[in-house]
Parts: sequence; C-alpha cells; structure tokens
Amino acid sequence: EGYKVVAVCRKPDVAESTAQGLPGSGHQGVAMDMNNIDDTSLANLKAAAKNPKIFINNAGILFEQWEPKAYKDSMNINVFSPIKLTEEFLPLMENGGVIVQVSSGPMGQLRNLSSNYRQKIEKAQTLDEVRAIPFEESDSQMKSTYASPYMLSKAMLNKATQILGTRPEVEQKNLGVVAVCPGWCQTDMGNSVGSAPRSPEQGAESILWAALHPQPKTCNAGFFQDGNKIGW
Repeated sequence: EGYKVVAVCRKPDVAESTAQGLPGSGHQGVAMDMNNIDDTSLANLKAAAKNPKIFINNAGILFEQWEPKAYKDSMNINVFSPIKLTEEFLPLMENGGVIVQVSSGPMGQLRNLSSNYRQKIEKAQTLDEVRAIPFEESDSQMKSTYASPYMLSKAMLNKATQILGTRPEVEQKNLGVVAVCPGWCQTDMGNSVGSAPRSPEQGAESILWAALHPQPKTCNAGFFQDGNKIGW
C-alpha cells in the first residue's frame, strides 16, 4: 500500500493486466525479454520506475537437463539479466532502498554443486569472473543432478549479490542488495516439478521481509528466507 508498482513481464499484455490488477492507482506494466534485454525495453523501464525505493529481480526459468541451451538460457534469465538490471539501477535507487534478488535456498547453495563449479564460484571476485564461468558438458555430477542449470544459476546469482553489495553506490546511498529464498511455492514453475508445499503468499512474504526492511543496509549482501539468514 502506498507504492507505485512497475510490473515487468515478457508479454506486453501480461505486463499491463498485472499492473491493472493491483490495488490502488498509478501502476504500470513494462514488457521485457529477460533472455535478451534490449535498449528500448530498458529505457521504458527506467522511464517508468525513475528512482525506485524497491527493485525486485524475480525472473526465473528451470531446466532439468545439463545441456548447452539450458545452460545459456538459465544464465541469461537467472543471472546475467538480474546483474545487468542491478548495475543499471544502483545509481538510480532512492536513498535507503533495496534490491532483492529472488534466489533459491536448497537448490542454489554451493554444497549442491560439483566441486568443479563450487570452486569456480568461490574463486570469482568480480562480476566479469562470474559471467565467465563456462559450460562444461563433461562434468559428471552436473550431468547426473536434476535441474543442475537452475542450481548453478542461482548459486552464481548469490555470488553476484555478494559482489554487487560492495559497490560504492550501496555505501553512499545506504542501500541493501539482498538474496532471498521464497521457498518451493505453488507457482507455475514450482508446481511443474512436483507438489510445492508453500503458497505464493508465503513466498511473497519472504521477499517482502527484505523489500520492506526498515534498515536494508543491515542485511546487505546477505541471503535470507522468512527473515532468517541462511548459508550460501
């Protein structure tokens, strides 16, 4: 309540209907393909959002198999686009604002990856090093692990969150760049892989805890679920 929401969706009609379906007035919908963010859609988003107090990167895609296209699309949608949008909007954020990266606790934690990819992520110190992590088809553990492109992408997003939290704008504007796990929720994606135990409302509450935190700087570069800090 009291916020103007800019809803970003791949399809223009879905973006507009989502915005119109929210309570209150002044909300807008912006179409953007997170697999390939173009200059026009980015400019439209900046014009609509201006200087946001809250920015939530919620786009996500899940592939079951370890193969090149699944890797490429997972990286573009789950990692590279949230990084790009965070970099673009950090200088525009209102003082005391927060950027929330919607991640995954159990699936995005380093312990679930092969030692090969775990080491690559742990060694990455810059966003360029995160972006440069390659697809290695021969990694036997990743090949045999369910939804491994999704797992890796969320672990990479978590690492990027830690790095983005060190940007000078964060300190200058008292911002928080935070990763949040909403849990396994009854969404289209969540239900596609089984019977999800959490409602969308429960997942949203976990995200809103960070988004509405009175002092977001205190949770900067952290990873949380339901207000509780969890391990990377």
